[in-house]
Amino acid sequence: MSYRAYVLLYRKIMQTRTVDLYFPLKNDNALSHPGMPQFFGGQEELQDKIDYEIVYREAAEESNNAFLLADSKGIVPVFSGTGFTYYISSDFIGDDKELGPIKNNEMKSLNKLSIKADELKTFNCGELLRRLGINSPSKDFPSSETETAFNEAFKFLNTLAFDNTANNKQ
Repeated sequence: MSYRAYVLLYRKIMQTRTVDLYFPLKNDNALSHPGMPQFFGGQEELQDKIDYEIVYREAAEESNNAFLLADSKGIVPVFSGTGFTYYISSDFIGDDKELGPIKNNEMKSLNKLSIKADELKTFNCGELLRRLGINSPSKDFPSSETETAFNEAFKFLNTLAFDNTANNKQ
């Protein structure tokens, strides 16, 4: 079994007290999780030495170079298990003009979802699907590693400070 690494991109917007998430939706004919939101990522390849190289390469491939990770120090692990790790990062290059339909073998679109700071405490993958208009998730999505990773990412995002105290690092 190959090692896999994934990353969810986000930006914290102080002025509006929101977090903007950037992620792909899988093609409707994908073998696993068709039409579902995903982290950027995939399997380790021979040239990959560290997780950052996997998520950098995969985010570039899956977004057709619309989103590029900027620094390996900016990725934070949120969920891992045997053979995989999911990360979250705010240190990336790319913007909203890249959103929308995309043409590649794996993904059908690049998406952004804004979540208000006061919603993060209770936000979960079910709410993500609802806001994306996905009423019937693919049969393999509920209880999957991906669903769990999204929920863990939302827990992490809830810890971000949105005030002007010394705890605010972003």
